[in-house]
Amino acid sequence: LSLETSAESIESFLELCKSEGEIDMKSPSMSNSTTFIFSKFKNSRFTILHPVRNPDMHPSEALFFDLDNVKVADMVVFTVSVPANASNRGLFDDEGLNTLTAIRAQGCPDCCFVYLHCPVQQGLRGRQEALSYIKGHCGLPSAKTLCSDRGEQVLRTLSDARPAASGVSWRAGRSFMVAAQCEGPGEGSVRLQGHLRGRPLCVHSLVHVLGVGVARIVSVQQVGGPGKLVADPARQDSLQMAAQPDSLQGEQTWPSEAEMAPEPRQVNRGMSDYQADWFADDIDEEEGEGEGEE
Repeated sequence: LSLETSAESIESFLELCKSEGEIDMKSPSMSNSTTFIFSKFKNSRFTILHPVRNPDMHPSEALFFDLDNVKVADMVVFTVSVPANASNRGLFDDEGLNTLTAIRAQGCPDCCFVYLHCPVQQGLRGRQEALSYIKGHCGLPSAKTLCSDRGEQVLRTLSDARPAASGVSWRAGRSFMVAAQCEGPGEGSVRLQGHLRGRPLCVHSLVHVLGVGVARIVSVQQVGGPGKLVADPARQDSLQMAAQPDSLQGEQTWPSEAEMAPEPRQVNRGMSDYQADWFADDIDEEEGEGEGEE
């Protein structure tokens, strides 16, 4: 993720990955990710999720895409460019600071900051100033800070990193998937492809698709895997969300629209709604007095 309006730092980081490794052409093809193979490192295979950007995208829409990527990431790499006057202006722009704040609120996994294009004339002093700014503004005490001038060291650090055992607590509560591709094979059905995280997903359970509603799973298949798991309709959860009330047992449910509809009333001709309300109150009072006299 870039903490600047310009995406040059992201492109520079991808070029760094290409210079130290090669793209895995056998990996599943997804529009928002690229898999690299680094033969010289212990963990030699990385899948990098790309931020989704287009010229017409609103900043808030881009932020939601970034938050979705962070949900399924094992590690977040923030990229920043070090300008020639790093001491005179901040490395993060307003949009970058908003992104950091939202990610911290959602829950951030292990992360590191990679700063690029550090001017040679600044040397060690410029790097120290950039490091001090990042540590003071990121709000993530455990984050690592790396310099892209040492490309092999950056990728080796990422290779040796292990996700924290505790991680983000809410991830363990349920299964969730961020879809990268969506296809509609037939009426009333949809095929989603993406990254699955959280608890193990049961093929017989129900899923909630944003903007669609609750649905049943037909099958689950790992991309490039040998086979797929097909759901058994007899073992699947019911789509009925509310229990049917038993009137013989005195059970009740929410009133229907017909029961909640106001009763029709007779209004004299030429009387406004305001006058009709007073007229109805007068009738109720007269009926109450009449019942009391009896």
